[in-house]
Amino acid sequence: MYGLVWLNYQPAGRREPASTIVLAGVGRKTTFVTKRSACTLPSGCIEEALANATFPILMTYGSDDIYGDLMTGPRDRVPNATFEVWQGVSHLPWLDDPERFESSLRAFFALAE
Repeated sequence: MYGLVWLNYQPAGRREPASTIVLAGVGRKTTFVTKRSACTLPSGCIEEALANATFPILMTYGSDDIYGDLMTGPRDRVPNATFEVWQGVSHLPWLDDPERFESSLRAFFALAE
């Protein structure tokens, strides 16, 4: 199942098989435990915490993200965040362009210090 989900997150025209390294440890139990934990949080608590955050937040997403314009929603909910839209990248920028992702993180956290 996760191999099929993986393909949905790949940019059109360059879909690659699921990485066994990335998906190692991901399975039904992990998914349901995470979902169950998230469902026990009070409604809106994450959004409230992020909207009032005093720490640096970096959000990256790709121009080819399968969620498209929905990814712009966090801009309104997390006004203090830095947003980067990467051209030609899909939903998983750290997998599509790991070198750029590392460089972006290093630069972001260097500025935040």
